[in-house]
Amino acid sequence: MVEECMNLKIDKEGFNYSRFVSHMYYLLDRVANNKEIKTQNQKMFDQLILEYPQTYECAIRICKALEIKLNDEELLYLILHVNRLSSREETL
Repeated sequence: MVEECMNLKIDKEGFNYSRFVSHMYYLLDRVANNKEIKTQNQKMFDQLILEYPQTYECAIRICKALEIKLNDEELLYLILHVNRLSSREETL
């Protein structure tokens, strides 16, 4: 889904992908166990939405596909991880 949203090719054998998968694992574990992260990063979240609308939309699509609802803090971290992965992979 990230490849499609961000128009890139991800090396699924590489470190960047492995790191992303690890972050997704812990995100989904927190969601499944109702242990969401809660901090005071609302300004950062609002800024990321403005600066990275494509990445934000990708994160929203991921949530819809996985049928999960994230609070703004968890969504912030998902946006950061999608952005990190996409900025280090080859664009198409």
